[in-house]
Amino acid sequence: MRRVLAAEPVIAVPAEAVTVHPLNEQSREILDTGEAAVFGLSPFNGFYRPATVETLLAWAAGRFRHVEAVLPGYETAFGLIACGRAPREAAQSATRAVRRMRAAARRALHASGPNPHDRVNSWTRLINRKRYRELRAQIEDAFRSDGRLRELCREASRGYLMTVLGGEPTPAQIELNLGYVLAELPLVLDLPGITGTRTALLLYNRPWPLQLALWNGEVPALAPAPGHGFATIALAVEPAVAPAVEQAAPPNAGTRGAQS
Repeated sequence: MRRVLAAEPVIAVPAEAVTVHPLNEQSREILDTGEAAVFGLSPFNGFYRPATVETLLAWAAGRFRHVEAVLPGYETAFGLIACGRAPREAAQSATRAVRRMRAAARRALHASGPNPHDRVNSWTRLINRKRYRELRAQIEDAFRSDGRLRELCREASRGYLMTVLGGEPTPAQIELNLGYVLAELPLVLDLPGITGTRTALLLYNRPWPLQLALWNGEVPALAPAPGHGFATIALAVEPAVAPAVEQAAPPNAGTRGAQS
């Protein structure tokens, strides 16, 4: 049974509280439509404090007609396991971090409209959406056949593990963490297809090399959809709500020590 969230007043967030930088002209045009915004959230990224998550989503609710948030589910544990955590311990740590972030997102969306549970989804849950499943299959086919994609995915996995480990990961560790990278890729290809909107803008606090490589056409089989856009976001003012206690990140993981 779903827990019913108590009614809360809408958080007043001025438009200038968040700065947005579209990746390209297509992304700027999608931003200007104000149709759909999808926030990528990372449980171990220090930028995404609960207060920040609530501020961002409350801000978006006043600018976009449709707002969602997506975050990794069980995939969060892949990096922890690759870094040497026992699978059970990694799963428990990942679950706590995901629940805390998901709760913050639902609070903000509950204050701004109905059905917050349906608008905050883990990647695990997105498998129930047909377009996400189609994209996963397409990505897995491309991973098998395209050496450049394999190189990019392994470099993405390696980059994260280096920040956490403080040194070079082994090939086996890089492979263990690939599940996270592959599960995330549909979100940088076709958000309109996943959300059921005409256009959609993915919002995150920084771009990452694998995403930019896809935008630049380095993997011809995986080109972003015409209605898909990306923009980076930053807070121009302090969050409007008090921050909650943070879940500890993996050792040595700071703001950059989070998977994209």
